[in-house]
Amino acid sequence: MAQQKIDYNLFLIAGLFVGGYFVIKPILEKLGLKSSAEDIALEKALREQESKFNIWAGIASLKKAAGTRKNITVLTAAGSDFYAKQINSAFGIINDDEQKIFGVFRQLRFKAQVASIVDAFYRLYKKDLLTTLKSKLSESELNEIVKIIETKPLGITNK
Repeated sequence: MAQQKIDYNLFLIAGLFVGGYFVIKPILEKLGLKSSAEDIALEKALREQESKFNIWAGIASLKKAAGTRKNITVLTAAGSDFYAKQINSAFGIINDDEQKIFGVFRQLRFKAQVASIVDAFYRLYKKDLLTTLKSKLSESELNEIVKIIETKPLGITNK
């Protein structure tokens, strides 16, 4: 009876593939070279928020999308300036105060009020709020903000 030889090269190749998946995949995700499942879900949620009523483009974009026969519930100039300053002051040199940023978005009653803060943030700091949040926060922290906003009603009603 012939004895079968075990091909150890097959085990080596299989081990490299398995190891590569569990070692290299997280490294690529950390470097931003591969999208994680959380990153894909975040991008999808942001695309949905930007689809018809783009709250991240400011009040003018929201008014244009809503039309003339709609009321949009936005913040006062003083309120939106206050929240924009709260968000900006939460960004530190070494560490950011994410809870302070989450708190700002939790205090809002409507998604449309985010547009007020977007305009105020740009007026005060000449920076886009969404771009700033993306650059300063991790994916999971940005995802938390998106989740908070998703729980709010839109804030656009018929006149």
